[in-house]
Amino acid sequence: MSTDMITIGGIQFAGFIGAGARQSRKVVTDQKKLYLGDAPAWSYYGPLNNGLRGALNATDPEAHLERIAARAAAQNTAKGEAFRDASAGFLKLVPAGATGVRVNPAAWNTNDLTVALRNAVGVRLKNGKTLYVVANPKADPLTQDAADALLRMMELAVGIALPGATPQVWDLRFNGGTAYRLHGNTSRQALDGYLQAQAVAYRSFWDAA
Repeated sequence: MSTDMITIGGIQFAGFIGAGARQSRKVVTDQKKLYLGDAPAWSYYGPLNNGLRGALNATDPEAHLERIAARAAAQNTAKGEAFRDASAGFLKLVPAGATGVRVNPAAWNTNDLTVALRNAVGVRLKNGKTLYVVANPKADPLTQDAADALLRMMELAVGIALPGATPQVWDLRFNGGTAYRLHGNTSRQALDGYLQAQAVAYRSFWDAA
């Protein structure tokens, strides 16, 4: 087995988990091609992810996101439509009166795999509480297992990313915008074991690709 460290994004790792046994190898093979290519794997949605953070403190969040979608549409019609769909889901999920706060870079690590929790958004509610949010802008919805795994990684990293915040995953294009959070009765020990097993599986598929 290779000892080189692999670094992937949280949404990408969640996509692998949600792919199931039959598609997992293909997902990792496709991700490896992207990550070893000329452009970063997350570059497609890069302008949108930056825009989501900016929208929270914008005077007119909807207009702010529309400008970003319009620029994307000028390059590629489908990309513009994807940005508009994701923006609509984001605006639906943002609580009234919320504002943006800074989030520090964070990651979940195990042996030779690092899952970088990129493009996270900090949300301050009107009551002063904060949310630590990772948004999925892709058309493919997250499975519950994938969302729970990503939430557990965020929970372990929240002390660095945004101390005291509640982790949430926002699936922007599923049912017009869907929010996930871990419940208090969820077994963290079971999730930790599940994450370790998925990391080993990902590494084996990566090395074989």
